[in-house]
Amino acid sequence: MKNRTFFWFILPTLSAMVLFIAFPIVSVFIQSLYIQHEQVLVVSESCGPFGCEETTEVDLEATSALREAQPLGRFNGFDTYINRAHLAFAEIGEAWRSTRP
Repeated sequence: MKNRTFFWFILPTLSAMVLFIAFPIVSVFIQSLYIQHEQVLVVSESCGPFGCEETTEVDLEATSALREAQPLGRFNGFDTYINRAHLAFAEIGEAWRSTRP
């Protein structure tokens, strides 16, 4: 089979693999480097006849503005993977150092 014929034969399959396999994997990896924004909290003090108390409320407008400005979220990098809930690099390293003579 000639190279040109082979190229045109394999092109639809190769483009489908890139479109349906490679792009989603890259997209998921990029999205996994970001975490959700924290909610913007407003602490206010309300005083009445029986004393003062602090109340905490979520500022919905500021939170939605923050999410619109950065739709992926806060960049966290590989900290998502090395924390205690996932791969626990610090704890495994400490265990490894404590078991060595």
